[in-house]
Amino acid sequence: MNGVRSKTQIELKNVMTPEDEKVHDVAMSIRSKHYAHSINNLEFPHVTAWLAVGTPKREVTSVSTASHMVVPTDETLLHNLSVLAGKLHDWAINEQKTESKRLLSIVKDRFSLDELYAKIGAASPRKIRYSDMAKVRK
Repeated sequence: MNGVRSKTQIELKNVMTPEDEKVHDVAMSIRSKHYAHSINNLEFPHVTAWLAVGTPKREVTSVSTASHMVVPTDETLLHNLSVLAGKLHDWAINEQKTESKRLLSIVKDRFSLDELYAKIGAASPRKIRYSDMAKVRK
């Protein structure tokens, strides 16, 4: 699926009014045109390599990146995006509460209190390998 969350999109549409959907569509169009799939030559990534100067050793001392973009937004669109973000925030908090209740119910149905208390201290701590942080999920 390449990161696309189709179920989430359907759930989000359930909390959006038709006006919110229009704002969302405009925001997604701007995102797609100017950020995700930009082909406009006024919008480009820029990489700068900083070189050591005035020293006998020739080397790159630093590299920086920047994205230069022209995005046509106006005050109304930004306000509408802010309102939509608030609604989506409330939806996400509600989803978290619902999922927490669901998980609590699963744990209560699956384990007795004796089983849960017997597990205290039984699990070994997770081993964290910082070298794994850069690996891609399979």
